[in-house]
Amino acid sequence: MGGFKNIEFDGFQLSFFVDANFEFKVIAKVLSELFFTFESPFFFFSKRAVNNEKVFQFLSDSVASSSLITSLLTGYVAYKEVEDDILWIRKSESESFECITKQLEQS
Repeated sequence: MGGFKNIEFDGFQLSFFVDANFEFKVIAKVLSELFFTFESPFFFFSKRAVNNEKVFQFLSDSVASSSLITSLLTGYVAYKEVEDDILWIRKSESESFECITKQLEQS
């Protein structure tokens, strides 16, 4: 799948990286499918290069909360909790929601 890299699935956890220049509509469609397919999807987004091992370590840790992840890593997390059709988004203090709203307006 062009634009998607390092796709790994172990039967429980799916991880991949997306090229930042990849078309937003395609990314949104894939994330939408994953959101409704998996019981507890948790997405991490960063505009900066990150240490992949550090990200996977935090995301694999069962006690890692969205607030802990966004306090230790710069970026955004999107996740589903008990409500099936609500997407929760949390960001690091240094980030804004402006980039998300711009993309939604252009869609």
